[in-house]
Amino acid sequence: MKAIRKLLPLQSTPRLIVLVATACLLIPLAQARTVNVTPSNFASKLSSGIANGDTVILAGGNYTMTTAMWNNVASKSNVRYYGNGRYGSNPTVLNSTGTRMPRVRIDGKGATIFQGMRILNAALFLRNCNNHRLNYIYAETTRKPQFAGDSLFNGFLARGYQTNLDSAWRFRNETGKAYSTNSPTGYTFNNTDCTNSSDVKGAVDVSRIQGSGVVTISGANASRWWNAPTGGRDFEDHGIYVRSGSVNQQIKIDNCSMKGWTDTGAGQMVKIKATQNVVADRITGNRSGIIIRTGNNFSGGGGDQITKSILVKRSTVSAGDINCYFQYNEGEAIRIENNTIQNGTVQINSVNTNPTKINRRLRLISTALGGVFNNKTKQALDIRSGIRNSGNTRL
Repeated sequence: MKAIRKLLPLQSTPRLIVLVATACLLIPLAQARTVNVTPSNFASKLSSGIANGDTVILAGGNYTMTTAMWNNVASKSNVRYYGNGRYGSNPTVLNSTGTRMPRVRIDGKGATIFQGMRILNAALFLRNCNNHRLNYIYAETTRKPQFAGDSLFNGFLARGYQTNLDSAWRFRNETGKAYSTNSPTGYTFNNTDCTNSSDVKGAVDVSRIQGSGVVTISGANASRWWNAPTGGRDFEDHGIYVRSGSVNQQIKIDNCSMKGWTDTGAGQMVKIKATQNVVADRITGNRSGIIIRTGNNFSGGGGDQITKSILVKRSTVSAGDINCYFQYNEGEAIRIENNTIQNGTVQINSVNTNPTKINRRLRLISTALGGVFNNKTKQALDIRSGIRNSGNTRL
């Protein structure tokens, strides 16, 4: 620059600075690319050929996924992985090595996407990856999980989407969940199936929604048929399980079928526990019902122990009941309407049942008042005197 100044008049210097700055802006920056990979070169591409923000097209075939390869996948941000399909004559299959199912922890890596593939013997744990997407994937495990209670897919501390999925849990000695989210700011589960999985512990698990987040579970279909010899939640933990959320959250469960969960405390096709603003609409199952309960301890009426503003409607319970069980705190603003309970009834008569609170108006999910309305039940209603009710008939 000093040499240039000697050759130019002083008044030309500002113009030169502008020209130099403009030239700097014209230098091309690294841009996201599309990278095509095959089973034979995927490992090397992960090491040096795939960068943050790239789109990766995985050809059909079997990919042997080592720990080092999964670690490379987990190290990259905003990468979109698109396979050649999860079914058909030449699907993309990612199959983990080793004797256990690893947890692939992708932490703080933005809108990571996996789509159109089979993922075998790996648990994807997406933490702080806002707007991540898992779409058109078949997942299966035949191995013991690296961490007890793992889910095949888990979105944690972020907004995300799990859509058009199918899965099977085939390791009987330590079962786990299919799809989960913990502490999300909002989440969507759509068409998340688990229809050929004798050993799965639970299909969809939602806990601790933050702020005014909305979680939607729609079109989920799951079935299990293994009767654990000792029973208990080590072997099953509810078909759809939603619990512990903020005052302004919403959970919407719609058009889901949960088959095979037993009519026990560890079973039930849907369990709604210590949470608020939940609507369960058009739920079906074959061995158990729907349970609504408060938390395991008393927290002075605050925190995440409150069960409030719950609506169960248009569901068919072929075995079991729609049961409200308030062990410690009192449930509030509970409405049960237009359900068919083929062998049981509606039960709202446990300890800590307060009819005045049950009858209160719902919020966010509905403006209707609490109570029991227009249900068809096999057995007589088992509800506390003073709970608003009308239009209920016996089958």
